[in-house]
Amino acid sequence: MKAVPPIHAGELGLHLHSSAPVLLSPAVGSYVGGDITAGLLFLCSRYPSQGIELFIDIGTNGELVLSEDGWRIGCACSAGLAFEGVGIRCGMRAVQGAIDQVSWDECSGKPVYSTIGGAKPRGICGSGLIELLASLFRYGHVGRDGHFHHHRKSDHIQQHGRHRCYLLVPAAQSATGQDIYLSEQDIANIIRAK
Repeated sequence: MKAVPPIHAGELGLHLHSSAPVLLSPAVGSYVGGDITAGLLFLCSRYPSQGIELFIDIGTNGELVLSEDGWRIGCACSAGLAFEGVGIRCGMRAVQGAIDQVSWDECSGKPVYSTIGGAKPRGICGSGLIELLASLFRYGHVGRDGHFHHHRKSDHIQQHGRHRCYLLVPAAQSATGQDIYLSEQDIANIIRAK
């Protein structure tokens, strides 16, 4: 494994002090990359181990590290591209403007979301997709088969072409000027990726 040479923020054009060091984590094995390695290094330096722990990074590949008392074993599996926004009509990577959290306001029954960087929403990233689909299932709008229940009425459930969809953000409120929604076809792609 070859280490990445030291590099500074100024060389990368980052909006930090120009001589701030930028550290890159190497991959530790096939498909077990620098992202989960960096996450583990951060967690290990901040929090004491508490028995058996499982650390998961889900993206194009699913990376898992199981640890106990300083002993660790990692593996990876194909998770599909849906969690990176591929094959999802309003899906996107986890960058500024991506809806990353979705919950329900119990009083109004309306969705509440947050975006990365607090920007106007541009689409939905993996964590937002999982939370939205879990909430739709929990509140009885979507069945195990990934289809919307016809008996559950909601102003957010609409017909979009041949498929029904859940409208999360109307066009007037999005950064793209287009509706941000999750369709039954999108749900099928997420289920396949899972």
